[in-house]
Amino acid sequence: MRAASLTRRTRLAAKDRDSLYLTSEGTLWAWGYNGSGQLGNGTYLSSSVPVQSYVGYNADYLAAGSAHVVMMIPYGYVYGWGSNSHGQLGDGSNADYTSPVLVFGVTFGITSTSAGGNFSLARRSNGTTATWGGNLYGQLAQGTLGYRSTPGTVTFP
Repeated sequence: MRAASLTRRTRLAAKDRDSLYLTSEGTLWAWGYNGSGQLGNGTYLSSSVPVQSYVGYNADYLAAGSAHVVMMIPYGYVYGWGSNSHGQLGDGSNADYTSPVLVFGVTFGITSTSAGGNFSLARRSNGTTATWGGNLYGQLAQGTLGYRSTPGTVTFP
């Protein structure tokens, strides 16, 4: 399959050793290092040319951490793949995935996603924010330290 032109992109994401772009049609392409499955194409094979990532629902938005990706699809569902050593994929485990897995408990009404080195965030349509993953320094804003493999809600004072 031939890669789409970069002029048709809607979003780009670059990480330490790999890159992604999302076309205006919702197709996701990735290239670079794939040691944790972060290209999302079902393999651990790195690629020096764009490969189609995640075939299924069209993506609306994506965010990239150090070695993981979180993606929002229509209607606000969130999926993640790649490294999950700190629970950053939000499925309740710490197993890596080479293809998308649904984030537990963040299943409707998400308006945007973001990702840090080994943690992830999602903004809900009701104005609350869900966070999950690595939390060595309190970056999940949930009042505790230590990783969290399922989403929790940020509590603002």
